[in-house]
Amino acid sequence: MSNPKDYTVGWIYAISTEYVTAQAFLDENHDAPEYVSPNNNNDYILSRVGRHNAVIAVLPNGEYGITSAAMVARDMLYSFPNIRISLIVSISGGAPSLTHDIHLGDIVVSAPRDGKGGPPAILRTAINGLKSEDEDNPKIHYSLITSINQLMKDATVRDRLIAEMDVLCFEMEAAGLISHFPYLVIRGICDYSDSHKNKEWQGYAAIVAAAYAKDLLCRIPLNKIEAEKRIKEIIAG
Repeated sequence: MSNPKDYTVGWIYAISTEYVTAQAFLDENHDAPEYVSPNNNNDYILSRVGRHNAVIAVLPNGEYGITSAAMVARDMLYSFPNIRISLIVSISGGAPSLTHDIHLGDIVVSAPRDGKGGPPAILRTAINGLKSEDEDNPKIHYSLITSINQLMKDATVRDRLIAEMDVLCFEMEAAGLISHFPYLVIRGICDYSDSHKNKEWQGYAAIVAAAYAKDLLCRIPLNKIEAEKRIKEIIAG
């Protein structure tokens, strides 16, 4: 059985499709944890990605949004106390505009803007490294990602938010983690956040998002993550 204290990377998915996709990008599967709290209802995959031990969790079936993500994050930190960095990897609706030429299958990665929305420095450094290798296939966008509390499928509301906030995509989980995780959001674009929303591009979008997450982790030296403060300590202040 695996020791929960050996895991330093937390990786959260919103839906089971993405959870299954992630398993194709693992370098090594580990046994189930020796122990988790009796009140911990998460399902975990323990693994090695690159040089790092990662614990992967998915939101409860049929549950989306801020509250569910916060509960998954809380339980993950309680059972895996040495997590140093975290990724939220998922699919999202894009926000196309004249300013941003965003397409199905593109990737959007959260980036700071005006001091908001920035991931930890160790992840920003790895992102800069990946930018230098960006071959534009799929196209990768770096932007502030907007969290909403319901599925976006109204083009009128979408366009108003684009005009007000200059967003590239919408998601429903990350806002619930602000008080729990210093995190990076990685989203594969599967629709255009309008009434034509369907599942046709979900599989591909999940694949490109997971591939980016793995490439990112593989750029970070093991000692750099081990030197980071534990997220539990950051939250405790």
